[in-house]
Amino acid sequence: MDRFQIETKIVIQSPIDKVWNVLVDFANYDKWNAFIPYASGELSVGSILNITMHPPGEKRQKYKVKILHVAENKNLQWLGHFIMPGLIDGHHTFELHQMNNNETLLIHKEKFRGLVVPFVWKSFLNTKLRAGLELLNEGLKLYVEKTKDFDGPKRRSTSEKDI
Repeated sequence: MDRFQIETKIVIQSPIDKVWNVLVDFANYDKWNAFIPYASGELSVGSILNITMHPPGEKRQKYKVKILHVAENKNLQWLGHFIMPGLIDGHHTFELHQMNNNETLLIHKEKFRGLVVPFVWKSFLNTKLRAGLELLNEGLKLYVEKTKDFDGPKRRSTSEKDI
């Protein structure tokens, strides 16, 4: 594991396609995702997502992140920057692994690079952002397990709410 990487894992009692469908339904992040309560954009490599992160105990932060990789039911990756590239660059990854018909393993990680990273690693990145990733994992698990009949994103507008 890289020196400045956070890695979290959680097992979700649901088939992988159901977990994927909730994970990529950006318009409904506000229903379950306390860490990234807002996301909008197209799910395609090279597209820009507008996201709002809300690390525990901190103010909301708006970012534009670029989708780097999409593999349906397997992997979603994006890259974001704090203020400008090179200060704090965060490579965010969701990996899904089918354990059996009704269990999915989510490996959720973020790798950091940049000039400021060593100075904020202990005080912010490896504490508050780690807590945020774990909060997202728990919210996803609870929502997916509660809404077993969810079949995927519904087409609707994604206006930003209460941000």
